[in-house]
Amino acid sequence: MLLLLGKMLVALALLARIFWRPRRAREMICHWANHHRYKILAMRQCRLLRGPFVTTKEQAVYKVVMKVEGNKRRTAYIACGGRLMGLGSHDMIVSWAT
Repeated sequence: MLLLLGKMLVALALLARIFWRPRRAREMICHWANHHRYKILAMRQCRLLRGPFVTTKEQAVYKVVMKVEGNKRRTAYIACGGRLMGLGSHDMIVSWAT
């Protein structure tokens, strides 16, 4: 019984890692962009090269291309989640590329 429970917990953790984390990060970025009235043109996760950030494995980093005020096109690296709680927190760090 305990072995089955352990396997189920591992399966749930894997599903959360595969499906929930990317969805949560994208939702956070979309909410932030809408709040600032930016239009997202492209978004991709940075898995190996994490932009200008030193992050924990619990955080997700995305490179986002947006249309900002005056129809200018800008690129930003966005780190989602806190260092300890990861995507369970609402923390975000935005670094604009030049």
